[in-house]
Amino acid sequence: MKKVIFTFYLLICSMAVMYGQTYAADGNVSEWVTTPIQSEPGVYPYFKFAEQNDVLYWAMYAAADKPFAATLADIFIDADYSTATGYLGSSTPWTSSGLDYLLQGTMIFYFSNSDQQTWGWTGINYGVTRTAVPDSTILEYSSEKSWYNQISLGTTLGMGLQLFTKTGGRDDLPGADTGFTNKKVYKVKNRTTLDITTALGLTDTIKLNCTNAFYNPYMNDPDTDGFLNFQYGTDPTANPRHWASWAINLATPQIFDLRMTYQSTAAGQISLSFVNMATNAVAKTFSEIDFSTNGTMSETKVFQIDASDIPAGRYMVVLKNSATSSNLKVQNLKLTKGTGAVSKWDNVPIQSEPGVYPYFKFAEQNNTLYWAMYAATNRPFATGLADIFIDADYSTSTGYLGGDGYSPWTSSGLDYLIQGSSIFYFSNPDQQTWGWTPKAYYVVTRKADTDSIRIEYSISKDYFDQVTLGSTLGMGLQLFPKAGGRDDLPGPDDGFTNKKTYKVKNRTTLNVGTLGLNDTIKLNHTNAFYNPYMNDPDEDGFLNFQYGTNYTANPRHWASWGINLTPQKLDLRMTYTSSAAGQISLSFVDMKTNLVAKTFSAINYSTNVAMSEIQMSQIDVSDIPAGYYMVVVKNSATDSELKVQNLKFTKATPTHLDEVQPQKDVAISVNNKQLTIESKSDSKISFSVYTMSGALISQMDNTNSATLHLERGAYILSVNNGGNVFSKKIMVL
Repeated sequence: MKKVIFTFYLLICSMAVMYGQTYAADGNVSEWVTTPIQSEPGVYPYFKFAEQNDVLYWAMYAAADKPFAATLADIFIDADYSTATGYLGSSTPWTSSGLDYLLQGTMIFYFSNSDQQTWGWTGINYGVTRTAVPDSTILEYSSEKSWYNQISLGTTLGMGLQLFTKTGGRDDLPGADTGFTNKKVYKVKNRTTLDITTALGLTDTIKLNCTNAFYNPYMNDPDTDGFLNFQYGTDPTANPRHWASWAINLATPQIFDLRMTYQSTAAGQISLSFVNMATNAVAKTFSEIDFSTNGTMSETKVFQIDASDIPAGRYMVVLKNSATSSNLKVQNLKLTKGTGAVSKWDNVPIQSEPGVYPYFKFAEQNNTLYWAMYAATNRPFATGLADIFIDADYSTSTGYLGGDGYSPWTSSGLDYLIQGSSIFYFSNPDQQTWGWTPKAYYVVTRKADTDSIRIEYSISKDYFDQVTLGSTLGMGLQLFPKAGGRDDLPGPDDGFTNKKTYKVKNRTTLNVGTLGLNDTIKLNHTNAFYNPYMNDPDEDGFLNFQYGTNYTANPRHWASWGINLTPQKLDLRMTYTSSAAGQISLSFVDMKTNLVAKTFSAINYSTNVAMSEIQMSQIDVSDIPAGYYMVVVKNSATDSELKVQNLKFTKATPTHLDEVQPQKDVAISVNNKQLTIESKSDSKISFSVYTMSGALISQMDNTNSATLHLERGAYILSVNNGGNVFSKKIMVL
């Protein structure tokens, strides 16, 4: 008899391994669609196994470009999963398994040599049914259990396969591997397919236990050891060849939290893949999932799995280890309701400048910090790569100040650094010199979208125990695009001397419903997101739109507010001071997409010596779809020393003026696009300027004189001089 060329060991149990189908070795393989994969999922060749009505069935699958030699396979069975019986010799790669039976062609043989190291087989009967699909990419076999009468089939048995290709050669399942000394066949036994039929509740758990796993049999026996040993080999370089898998019915795709019960002597990384049970195609892989050192077998949350975009169906969940010398031992994985970094960010305000890329958002919930960073579509991030600096107390009395050039935020004391999935605290007594100490490895949850346009992070607040996190903290981000380079948020800017990080605090999103005559939406300076290089509005009492080395830096100033908008026409009022006239712009940026929905540019403001409220313009946002927006205000490059305390939205009340009367106590002049109004008496004057269609563009109350910048055109000026009201048409040429 020829020696086996393709051997593949399966561990089978004589318990009914059934999956609700009727099996037959007839070339119609539809019954195998929902049957779990016994060998490594996602890899070719692979096989499936079932037992039904005292008959053993199996199907072997080849890659499309490497079909089998039609109906040609050798199958070895370790009936009692013991080395006390069967062939142990080197003519097969499975020298740690006692092979009791050989299926070759349609013949069943039993091992009959008293010397277990020497090849020797005796025929029993032609009791094997074989069929190949027309393209020879699938082989089906069946054999009645009654023929295995020399060594009784146990409830658990081993099976190894040797499969021959049309192009020549042989594939062994499991394959020969010098990285392992334990050369056993697959353990085939009754395993449960786990059903995920509904969205998990807060107390629901899907447990992927070591004793229910399919696995590389060269690793260890989890039934005996109580864990999957992901470093069972001659050295750590064999680790990536370890694998374990579980069968699930993902009837309800959703987001899961991944928890792992394990121990390890060092940190490392695992990957998790979802492989379609019917096609062996990889549906999604979560790579570089970090785990930390864990001295005792205990459960830890390690990642969040977004499986909401995987089509409903049956999958093999495949776990693999990195090449790290971590001595990883896994008792189980658990899938629970997703409650972490992947959340609904659509209605969360933008912390950095809206409408500009990259940008980020931040949230705090259940003693956990969350943030999401977004890249432009043509400049994606290097996957999972970002450095996050946190000024815990928003103070320079603690933390790194960056005098050695490694930080662009030299006016902020950086207390913590999140790098990769680890957190460090600043430990150098010299605040000007880089010096960080690890606080905890692999405690940060990270997830990048498949296109690397969005990266999400989360970390428990418990790790920030060196400098306590205040109700207000600072945050600076260094983001690395795939194309190279680095983007800083906030970015370096020579127009400023105040180099601070973003001020992260609790801010309110304002609801702008349909306003009545007495309703006001107040965009206050203390509720604003803003360029932190400007000033601190909480301390100064205003947003300083000329805080830089000179006024040419003004256009880089910005402030924004989060609103929930009902489309309508609004009057814009501004409480401010300025030493000269200038212009602001107002933009509405979609909070979900970061797209600018509408911009109102060249909104004029006049000189205003005392902090007071002036009606500026009318804002028509009736054509913007309802939804969440960032309202962004920016200043012109005018040397005006603009300081803004707040903006107000009120109901639009345009007035049409028809009467024009002279007034001898008020001097009015127009020169070089500047309208100047001056009281010629001791009384204060108030005035409003309208377009010819009646839209209010500027208003000032109780002043002796004012100058207003106007673009070329015709206007109606309404003046109240001590109760004496008159209107005048003016032309700006």
